[in-house]
Amino acid sequence: MNYYEKLIFNFARRYQQKKRYPAAVICAILNNEVNIEKSGAVPRPMAIQLENSLSALGEIGTRNNGGNFIGRCAEVRASNPLLINHPENRTGQINFTSAYRPRTMQIIPTCHNCEETF
Repeated sequence: MNYYEKLIFNFARRYQQKKRYPAAVICAILNNEVNIEKSGAVPRPMAIQLENSLSALGEIGTRNNGGNFIGRCAEVRASNPLLINHPENRTGQINFTSAYRPRTMQIIPTCHNCEETF
């Protein structure tokens, strides 16, 4: 397990110990900057490059055909501040750790929305 994977695993474990269970937590990495976040509300303000990518999937904040809410994933929330700080970068340049579900500590697969966005 590399440094970033250990970081997100321990972050998920802390949520589990507090009995707080967001659907997922993840670590985003861009240009050696790191941001850890959980799934939740659509981030505001949103980086323009992220907003453009998500809008191509449908209306941000609504469910799409895959059943997931567009823009509420941990990947979106973790990458947003990195992209705001680095507007010259694209969504495809973000790297992620595995996503963990704190309730079960299982690694969860990337949803279709995030596969298309990142």
